[in-house]
Order: sequence, then structure tokens, then C-alpha cells
Amino acid sequence: MGDALDGAQVKLAQMELRRPRGFGNDGPGCELWRQLRLCEFWEERLSEGREEVARAKGLELPWRKVRESAEVKLFAEGGELYILARSEGRRAKEQALRRRKRVLWLWKLRDLRPLR
Repeated sequence: MGDALDGAQVKLAQMELRRPRGFGNDGPGCELWRQLRLCEFWEERLSEGREEVARAKGLELPWRKVRESAEVKLFAEGGELYILARSEGRRAKEQALRRRKRVLWLWKLRDLRPLR
């Protein structure tokens, strides 16, 4: 490719799916990403380390209770508003999802065992 591409127009209504790939087969997508040089494109446009600013500033602030089971930290930095949130309900949901994933993996591993 010659000069860097400034923009591309895609008409989604005219797109169609042909030969869909199985889950996890991301090779063609990665190759397209590489050929279009999208890493370079986004590196130029996105500021670096914004999440680090949020994490560092968020550690300093106290949690404020907004509901019985939810707390937040709010702060503005560089013209952006950051909202950090935590709740017991969300934590319980995440733990349940992880537990379910572990159980599924254990079942898959059990199926892979050689029969005696």
C-alpha cells in the first residue's frame, strides 16, 4: 500500500456473509487488520495511558455509596469524566460466571480422558 488511508466508506446494507469461519478462527481477520495497518492508524489517534490515569487517580479517592449494594468513584481528568463502579451483585455475577466456566472446562477435560 502506498500512502496511508485517511478513511474508508463501508455500506453495511450491501454486505453479505459468505463462508463464515468457525469460532476462534481469527486468521483472516488478523491478516486484514495487518494489511490495513489498523494498529498504526489507532495508535496515532488514541492517547496513550488514559486507563493508567484513571487507575492511579481512582486509588486516591474514597468510594461513595449510591445504593445499598453499589459504590462509585467519580472524577474528571483531561476533559473526560471517569466513573469507577463496584457492587456486590456484579461481583457475585462475575464469580458465578467464572465458576460456570470452570465446571464446563472440567467436563470437557473429563471427556478427553482415555477410556479404561
